[in-house]
This record gives sequence, C-alpha cells and structure tokens, in this order.
Amino acid sequence: MIGRGLGVSYDTINSMNYIGSKRRLLQDISTVLSDCDLEYGLALDLFAGTGVVSGLLKKMGFRVFANDWQSYSYSLVLSQIGLNDFPTFDRLFLNSEWAPVLTAYPRTGCAFRGKSRDLHACEGPFQQVIHYLQGLSDAQGLFWDAYCEGGSQNRQYFSSENGAKIQAIRDQIQDWFGAGLLCNDAYHWLLACVIESADQVANTASVYGSYLKQVKASARRPFVLHAVVPVPSNAKGQVSHQVFCDEGLRLLDQQKSAMSDWELTYLDPPYNQRQYSANYHVLETIAKWDLSSFRPRGITGLRPGQEKMSYFCKKRRYLTAFQHLFDAIESRYILFSYNSEGLLSDTEIESLFAPTYQIVQFQRKPYQRFKSDQVSAQRAYKENRLCEYLVLGQRKFD
Repeated sequence: MIGRGLGVSYDTINSMNYIGSKRRLLQDISTVLSDCDLEYGLALDLFAGTGVVSGLLKKMGFRVFANDWQSYSYSLVLSQIGLNDFPTFDRLFLNSEWAPVLTAYPRTGCAFRGKSRDLHACEGPFQQVIHYLQGLSDAQGLFWDAYCEGGSQNRQYFSSENGAKIQAIRDQIQDWFGAGLLCNDAYHWLLACVIESADQVANTASVYGSYLKQVKASARRPFVLHAVVPVPSNAKGQVSHQVFCDEGLRLLDQQKSAMSDWELTYLDPPYNQRQYSANYHVLETIAKWDLSSFRPRGITGLRPGQEKMSYFCKKRRYLTAFQHLFDAIESRYILFSYNSEGLLSDTEIESLFAPTYQIVQFQRKPYQRFKSDQVSAQRAYKENRLCEYLVLGQRKFD
C-alpha cells in the first residue's frame, strides 16, 4: 500500500513551459495518492503530455502505461518512461562505417536535461552520438526554409543559425533510422533530445501558435544538443513500462486485456478550446519530419487542418467525449486533474464520477495561470490565479 514518507523527489526531466503542465503540482498529486489504499499495480496516464506525472508515478513504483496523441509527446515520454537507462546504440557501433567515426568522440562531457541520477557516472556511447551530432555542419533544408529566420517564408521560430543546426541534426537522425541503424527506442530518444533542446532556443512566447516579430536574445543563444535523462524506476522486479501514441478511447479499447492489475488512471485532459496540435505544431513537425508530404499553412505554418483535433476541446462535443471516457475506465481509482478555466463545470465533473466512482477527495488548488504571451492592452487576462482541481475517485464496486 502507498503511504506517506515515500522519499520521492519531485524534480522532473522535462522543463518545457507546457500548457497544462503539472510540474508544480507533483507534491500535491503524490499527497493525494498517499491518502488512499492504492497498491503498486498498473498506472495509466492517458494524456501524458511531456511525461511529468508519468515520471512521478514511475519513481513511486508503479508499472506505468503512458499515452499521448501527439508525436512529439510520444518521443518525450518514451525517452523518460519507456526507457530505464540511456540507449546503447548497438546498431550504430556495430556498423563498420559508423563505428570508427563515433568512437573518436568522448564518452563524457555532453550536456544533460534532467536530474535524479549521478550524471557524472553516466558515461557511454550515447554521449559519443550526442557529440557527433552537435558537431555537424549547419544545413539548409525544408525545415529551415519553412520555419526559420532567412527562409523563404521568414517564419522566425528559430534563428537562422539554430534552425540550420536543427536541420542538420534531424536529417542525420532520419538517415540513420531509414538505414536501419537505430532501433525504435534509440530513434525516439534522439528525437526527444532534439525537441527538448530546440525548445530552449525557440523564438516564441512559450507556445508555437506564433513566433515573435524580432528574434529575442535567448533564441540567439547557440543550439546545444542535450541528452534527455530517463527516469529511474522504483518498481520491484522486472517491470516493463510502456508508452503509446494513440487517441485515448481507442487505446483503452485496444489495451484493456493487457491491464489486469489496473490500479490507477490519471486523467489530465485538455481543459479549454486551445488545441495542442496547433499550439505545438512546429515540435510535431520536428518529431515527424514529414515536410515533404504537406505545405505549411498560413502565416504561422500550421500542419494539415483537422489533424489530431481533440473533442475534449470542442464546446459542442466535450461532455459526450468525457462521458464515453469515464464509461471506458475500469481501474480501482481515477485521479482527475482539471482547471477552473476549463469547459467542464464542477457539477459536470461530479456527474462523470457518479455512475461508477465515489469521490474521495475534491481539492481546489490555487494555481498560476499559464500565459503563452505577454500581457498587453490587446491581450489582457481576466485573472492571474485560477484553481486546479484534483479529484480522486474510488470504484464503487471494488
């Protein structure tokens, strides 16, 4: 049974300023979970985002299934949750062409994104791969032309130099993967490294719905490829954590037979009409690297219309979508986080739990509003502080 005094650290790998991120609520979430008789079974994080809560659950000792519909999220979460350690890149280092190239680089000294480990002891071939990629000559290609300063569209999501570095690194990763020199885990770990590192020098106000008119100072800093650190697992025995990239209801339908010890479902769905597919479309393109298959739309270079649009964000469909979701869940507990700015009212939240789950706790935590741009006369926010809801329900028919 989970109890207090877990000794779980609340530092996180991912530092992106992400819409709906629960980074600041990890201790509250841990406390809520420690107040009930949860066992260390399977925990499903259905809307994992950047993997912040999945990482907490993994460190607490759960077997974690984590899911998100966005491709960039899949790479970020797989690199932290699906992996317990850094990739070894066996295929590259067994290749007669690449082995002598990569072994010429040091196995230490790369930059990291993450904590929770003795990073001084983290030597290995992954560092040689990072050093090689960092040293690639800049390149101008479809991504640079579509999204970077100096490209034909002059969409200034990245400076010309940083965009050219991202282009070169991402091209090389795709070449390796296409040649069969990267397994799935190694491929997505490298994608996560690029996505995390690119976000650090993006010329945006947190989200990618638009870029800034002038390239800001932080976006002029040279691009540095960081190694993403997998979250250590405290689960007993040999436990396989799995990561999925699917629509939530479809995943529940496909995976129920594999979830025999389904103890907890954590739900952190979109809470208003902001679609993640539009707000992070540039990161999605970095993850999918598919610019040869579509033409970016409009001033901001959006991906194809209606791609991965969530019903949880639509005023006319959100309640039906939530009802179908709660009907499909069969875990002993549900922990539901939501925001007072969201489409669901308190009464509607209670009605979702009522048929099958008894609400054990309904907490309202004051929370700083997420701001994706600067406050101005044209962009004023109604209030700075909102409430984050943490609702814990226990299945009535346990």
